[in-house]
This record gives sequence, C-alpha cells and structure tokens, in this order.
Amino acid sequence: MSQETPQIAENESFAVIVLGRVRPIDQDYIASSAAQWLLELCQQHPRDYYANIAGFFNLILVDKKASSFSLVQDHIASKPLYVCEPESGHWLVSSSNRLLEKQLGSEALKLSHQAIFNYCYFHCIPSPGSIYEGVSKLSPGEGI
Repeated sequence: MSQETPQIAENESFAVIVLGRVRPIDQDYIASSAAQWLLELCQQHPRDYYANIAGFFNLILVDKKASSFSLVQDHIASKPLYVCEPESGHWLVSSSNRLLEKQLGSEALKLSHQAIFNYCYFHCIPSPGSIYEGVSKLSPGEGI
C-alpha cells in the first residue's frame, strides 16, 4: 500500500495541507500547485472557500494568527479522515487506521463493538464511527 504525498503551501498567515486532488468548482484540475491555489483562496475568502472547491481530498488548514486549525473532508468522503485525541492531549489525524495503529500501538486501540455490529448489519461503518473506540471519522463535507 503506497502512501500519497501531501501538497503543502504556506505564508505568514496560513498553512494548507492537501491530501488528494482539489480544484475550483467550475474548472478542471490545476496543473500547478493546488495547495498554493487553495492557500490564496483561503486568504481571500476565509469563511466561504469551501463553496468554491471540488475534488477528492482531505484538507488541513492552519490559521497561524488565530493559532487554530481546521480539518475538512470532501463532499462525498472519497478519502477517509480519522481523528483522535489520545491521553497525551495531542491530536492525531490520519487518512488510514493503519497509520494510527503504528503511532499509538495496537494495544492502545480498542475495537468498537458498535462498529462491528454496524459493519455486519450495514456492510460499512457509518461516520462518525470507526472500528476503534475514541477514533472518529469525518462525515462527507464535514469540517472540524
């Protein structure tokens, strides 16, 4: 399984990390850096940039001046985005449960009985659930 390389762009105010492909909603994919385009869009429209983007992506947007960050899932959740806050108090964000297992260790993660039931009954684990307790999966179009 190969890991996708994220695109990163930043300036004095914002940092943008794109995993996947993002584009303007009414145009084709950008040949140059989509992260740089998104950085400029976020700077121009910090509150409503999401209405202007499309594609298959996960985004991490860091507002350096406000010392805050946002996680954003694409409109159909084509790429999963898992989030957990372990006892250390640091957020862990990953597009793969396997990467969380490597970071936390399999003994720290407990299987969710509800998730197992959901998988058997629905043939999937609906968001915000995940196979592990304490790990959430963003829903389509959701941001936190």
